[in-house]
Amino acid sequence: QPQYVQVFSDPTQINVEEALEDIEEKEIGISEIEFSPSCIEEALSVLDPYAAAPEGDVPAKILCECRGQLSYPLWKLWDESFKKGFIPDRLKKQQIAPIVKKGDKSLAEN
Repeated sequence: QPQYVQVFSDPTQINVEEALEDIEEKEIGISEIEFSPSCIEEALSVLDPYAAAPEGDVPAKILCECRGQLSYPLWKLWDESFKKGFIPDRLKKQQIAPIVKKGDKSLAEN
């Protein structure tokens, strides 16, 4: 479970009311969100290069090592989506697949 601690925040530490007030006060639409290719590059730099990727996905090692070359096209893709106020369904889907370490795939401990 330590891998989850690196990725997810502790939900018991979130003040929901404060977060909702902040959202209501700012009323920022998706088309008003601004970021740069350097933001994408920074996000890619914190990926674990040895994290497993589902079949058909780009391995994290490639994303990490090619972040300089990938940051602009990824930024352009997301920037155009945000400007139009629409994120295509293909960009919102994530596949979660268990990785069996050993033995019988039907056993929960594997």
